[in-house]
Formats: sequence, structure tokens, C-alpha cells
Amino acid sequence: MHLTFSKKIILITALFAAGSLAIIGFVIVPTVRSIQQLDQETYDLRMSLEQRYQNDLTVHSMLAEISKDKTAVAPYSVHLFHAGQELNLITFLEGTAQKDSITQKVVSSNLDANHSQQITMSLALTGQYQNTLRYLDDLEHGPFFITITHLYLSPTQNFGPPLSGQNQTYTLNLDFHLYVTP
Repeated sequence: MHLTFSKKIILITALFAAGSLAIIGFVIVPTVRSIQQLDQETYDLRMSLEQRYQNDLTVHSMLAEISKDKTAVAPYSVHLFHAGQELNLITFLEGTAQKDSITQKVVSSNLDANHSQQITMSLALTGQYQNTLRYLDDLEHGPFFITITHLYLSPTQNFGPPLSGQNQTYTLNLDFHLYVTP
């Protein structure tokens, strides 16, 4: 079988084209697909890293804010009622009542409940009007954060001759609570 020159060129060109198609089909197309897949994975990884970076920035800013808040709140810790300070509370209340010339009676309290996160107390106080106001002021400026939940001030019943306004005694019923920190 003898081929002419033109048939040889056509055959060589056809073999070259077939080889080129084989290289394109088996090498270049899979490589392009692999590059596209790597490009998508790289994009997804970049998005994931950016999201983590944003989360880290948020966490760092929150930690800085918490640190700032801790610094701002630190002076108030001496005013918090800690478990085991029940005697200090009673001593403060009795000392304040004595200082302000008030008769104090504890009506109810849950000071004995060790598991409580909040201490509640009810007091009945008797004294002159100015002294009861001074007592309330001393409670407000005392060493504990006391939250008054009920306050009732009324003149004491007097069955004798009328007293002048300064000598009139008043009864102050006072309910309050304070939170207990461990």
C-alpha cells in the first residue's frame, strides 16, 4: 500500500488532530475542571476564614467590653451582700435604729434560709417623723444595696391628749430585699 504525498499529509494531519483531541480531552479538560473546583474551594475557604475573623473581632470586642465593665463595677462589690454577712446586716440595722432613736422590730425575714439567693425582711419601726426619715436615708446610704418593696408610714394611735407635731410618733412598716452573692 503506497500512499501519495497528499494522502500522507492528510493522514499525518488526521493523526496530529486525533492526538491533539486526545490531549485536550484527557489532560486539558480534567485540569480545567480541577482548577475550577480548586477555585471554588479556595473561595469557600476564604469566606469561611473571613467569617471566623469577624467572629473573632466580635469576641475580642466583647471581651474588651467585659473587662471595661468589670473595672467599672469593681467599686460596687463592697456594697454587695455576700452569703455569711447576716450578722453584719442585723448589726447595721440595729445600729442605724439606735443612732436614729427608732424602736425596731423584725417582723419576718428569711435570714435562716442558706439556699436563698435573695434575703427578704419586714421591719416595724416606731419613732418621731424626722427620725424615721433619717432612718430611711441611712438605709439608702448604707453599706448594702437594699431594695424597698413596701413602705407604709402612719401616725401612732394616741389615746391621751393631742401631742404637738414634733412629739408625735409614727409607725413605719418596711419590707425590703437584697440579693445574695456567693
